[in-house]
Amino acid sequence: MEKKDHKSNKIHYILLGIVLIIGIIIRIWGLWDKSLWIDEMYSYLFSSQKTFFGSFVYMFSDLSPPIYYLSLYLWLKLFGNSEFMIRFPSFLAGIASIIVIYFLTKKTFNKQIALGAVILTGLSPVMLYYSQEARPYSLFALFSIVAVLFWVQIINKINNNEELDTKTLLKYSSFSLLAIFTHYWGLIPAFFQILYLLIFSLIKKSRVKPLFIAAINIFYISGFYLFFQYSFLKKYAVVLNPTFMRVNTLNPLGQIFNQIFYENYVFFLIIIIFLLLNFKKIIAFITNEITVRKLASPLIYLSYIIILPICVYLILDKTSAFLHPRHLIFVVPVVYVLISYIIFSFDYHQEFLKTSFLFGLSLTFLGAYLFLPQKIQNRVFTYYNKPKQEWKEATHYIINNADKNSVIIIDRVEDFYNYYFNKLDKNINKFNIVVDKQIFYQKGFNQKISNYKKKYKKVYIFSTSMLGVEQIQDSVKTIKPSCTDLKQKKFVNINLYECD
Repeated sequence: MEKKDHKSNKIHYILLGIVLIIGIIIRIWGLWDKSLWIDEMYSYLFSSQKTFFGSFVYMFSDLSPPIYYLSLYLWLKLFGNSEFMIRFPSFLAGIASIIVIYFLTKKTFNKQIALGAVILTGLSPVMLYYSQEARPYSLFALFSIVAVLFWVQIINKINNNEELDTKTLLKYSSFSLLAIFTHYWGLIPAFFQILYLLIFSLIKKSRVKPLFIAAINIFYISGFYLFFQYSFLKKYAVVLNPTFMRVNTLNPLGQIFNQIFYENYVFFLIIIIFLLLNFKKIIAFITNEITVRKLASPLIYLSYIIILPICVYLILDKTSAFLHPRHLIFVVPVVYVLISYIIFSFDYHQEFLKTSFLFGLSLTFLGAYLFLPQKIQNRVFTYYNKPKQEWKEATHYIINNADKNSVIIIDRVEDFYNYYFNKLDKNINKFNIVVDKQIFYQKGFNQKISNYKKKYKKVYIFSTSMLGVEQIQDSVKTIKPSCTDLKQKKFVNINLYECD
């Protein structure tokens, strides 16, 4: 028996090491290749001002939370501003998530559930994607899953009638605040977590005072900061205007489902079939969780903290133009912990078979995500060469073709474009640049271009907007009379037109 346990432990830690190595390789590979896209350029601008205070003001005035951007500011000061370095903090957060999930889930549940959660998280396409993007979501997911697992520890203490020690509550409060100040959607899970703890404490007749203190700390500190940004909300009231151009026009529930289940509904179906093969055991397990363990059941409290934030998102999505399923990145690792809990808890046999099933399934669908060809604008890509925007390539074309007899019309401030001009060793101020943010949305577009054509031999229209592309294309059609030859240059998600 001792030899069998030793062999089982050895296999367990070998597989854990394999998943971690794969997780590192797939996250760091290609980190330097792709051009930054518009959202990453925002991250760079927020974090690249001359002073720490300057970056804070830039970020603050855009209603953004501070932790990610100010951390990135310090990182860029130390290590430079290449694409690799701009994205590297997200990579570190992604790897930290894998490690943290293992150790905290092992402490909270057991090592088999921890390994299952690590497999699903480490090989998850959506967790990989945000580990390679210079945005707050990888760090947000890290802080959120740590807060959730400390929340679970508090639930267990209440259930066991243990004293709620200050240390555990402080850890939970701290990581909840870190999540909130990385992305304001962190307020949603924090609210529902506190609500659950208060209700559970009242049912168990446990002391609620420590929980009230934790709640006050979380919501007073975050509320105090948000108060200072409130004056800016009026300027950005368009956020709650459903008639404004939507960031996300696809089915939100389908997108949420896809980002959790490896971008493929077949992944979900296979897990369901696997569970149905053990139908009687699953039913007995669920019945026991609901009738015996009740609110102390991980099946109930993990489902609760997954489903309610999604419901809030779906309700707000009706009235907000700026919501996107990536704001729910914090539920993804929680779902993986829940799946692992169910698979390894309905019975305690065949653990190696279950682990092999999860590993094989996850690796197969990760491979499909990485290597199956995808078509974008009549060009074929796989994951590692698929650009979100070909900003660098478009800038390179402009630099090679524009001269003193050309004018470049851009629809954002020069700071956005300056990054790649500098990277390509060109001074943007030596080009004829015109900033016109509303050029595609105003009457008289053709007349404007006609006026520019009187002064310049060529007019370049260089827009990086990924919204309202059809309107942009319709506007450009109106300038054909002013151009001897109007060409659209084919760069992914870049609107680059050359008017001769």
